Amino acid sequence: MALGGSLPEIYSALLSEDLANLELKESRADCSHCSMCHGPQDPYVAPFLPSTKCCTYWPKLPNYLVGSLLSDTSGRFTEGQRRVRAKIAEGVECTPLGLGPTAEWMDRFHAIRTTAFGRDETLLCPYYDSSIDGGGCSIWAHRESDCTSFFCKFENARHYEFWRQLGAFLALMEQKLAPWAQSIAAREGDFTAAPEAFFIRTSQAVRGLVPHELPAILGEPWERRSRELERAMADLVPFSVPERVRLARGLRVLKDEQSVSLVSYNELDAIQIPLESYLFLENAGRSVSTVSLVEQLANAQKKCTKPVSATINENLNEQSLVQWLLDHEVLSSE
Repeated sequence: MALGGSLPEIYSALLSEDLANLELKESRADCSHCSMCHGPQDPYVAPFLPSTKCCTYWPKLPNYLVGSLLSDTSGRFTEGQRRVRAKIAEGVECTPLGLGPTAEWMDRFHAIRTTAFGRDETLLCPYYDSSIDGGGCSIWAHRESDCTSFFCKFENARHYEFWRQLGAFLALMEQKLAPWAQSIAAREGDFTAAPEAFFIRTSQAVRGLVPHELPAILGEPWERRSRELERAMADLVPFSVPERVRLARGLRVLKDEQSVSLVSYNELDAIQIPLESYLFLENAGRSVSTVSLVEQLANAQKKCTKPVSATINENLNEQSLVQWLLDHEVLSSE
């Protein structure tokens, strides 16, 4: 699916053609069969609960995304509409700018998020619907920037950087468009008297925008974020394996008897290599030839009695394994 089809649909007319048509798949993150709940797990990364997956987060929905959900007539999000209407009726953290989490929830989230994210049902998103096959989002086509750009695992570090920049790009839109849309909607009626109608008017205001109007609303940060996102898109192109490689700097290293778990850009995605291979790289001091590392990896994996995540198999030979380790910033060029 092209990126434009997986982002909140209210942005469809505001995306550049290159961004909307970008084909980008994160095959290592399967939301319907959670990669953090099922399959091989690194011993140093605790798995998520199947009842929560990564949805232990209460998103702050800007007004126009609330309105976009409420005016959705597809029939796919009736449960999400019901839940959002209940939040509006409660009136807690419901303002002309949107719907957000309670202060109590935020305090608890920040206090325990390091160990509890994905693992504590008390943090479960109020829009998570367990009745969806495998558990899923009841407001998916109208979700906010954090939920749009989060993946537990990425194809490689270049994908990670793209989604990080896209998340910041969308967060800026939320930050700037919500007060702008509020001012437009307020011209036709008070929020307190009819909040649902107010939210729908904010979504109509955003839907009426065309791309050339965005710079005036979003200002200089928009231009900077656009440049950063364009750079990240350009960097998605694969690179060739260099003649010499070394361990990347800044790795978090966790050893056991046979393997080493290496954490680079993503704390949820430790990469395991044979201990012997790690020591080969570490003892080299600087860089080693790619040819020698390929040979070493092949020999070391024959001696491992338990599998590691960086494994030579029918889809990944020794040479492509080095490419994979470079892609995940476990290795770097000389």
